[in-house]
Amino acid sequence: MSEKLDRILEYCDLETRLLHGTGLLNDERVRLEKLREQLSTQVPSLDERDSYTLLSEPLPAEVITGSSVVMAQLRNASATGVALSTDDLPPSLSQRAKVVARDVQRGLEYVFAGYVVSRVVKGSYGMALQLEGMPSRLRLGGGSGVYPRGGVTALTSERESSVSGNKKS
Repeated sequence: MSEKLDRILEYCDLETRLLHGTGLLNDERVRLEKLREQLSTQVPSLDERDSYTLLSEPLPAEVITGSSVVMAQLRNASATGVALSTDDLPPSLSQRAKVVARDVQRGLEYVFAGYVVSRVVKGSYGMALQLEGMPSRLRLGGGSGVYPRGGVTALTSERESSVSGNKKS
């Protein structure tokens, strides 16, 4: 399901490293060329049926703007953009947005930032987002590196106390 998203992240990472002159190993160069051949460089439309952009199963997602959160389903993804069906009206054209898609089966969350380049506002709602910057992949349910005051030790002690039933006061 999200293997396509993993390929897009790998492509973006390799392209960024090449662009910034950090260098690529020969195997990485070969992999980048293969990904360039496979991945579409066009922002996919919602009804795109390209086997390289269409996700086998849509992923639940949220489209977040400065003023709203719209529930959505990530359906297509390319090297330059994503297409989603939305539960409500999508954001306006050119509006900057962040898409957070979750692959619960694999325990992963994907984050894409960009701006709206197309909208579907009649019938079923939808949109396409042109990517800006580097997408990211995070683990669901923790492991984000954000801890409460007191650091990791305080968090570990709190968990151990709650598991044993001896909650600290």
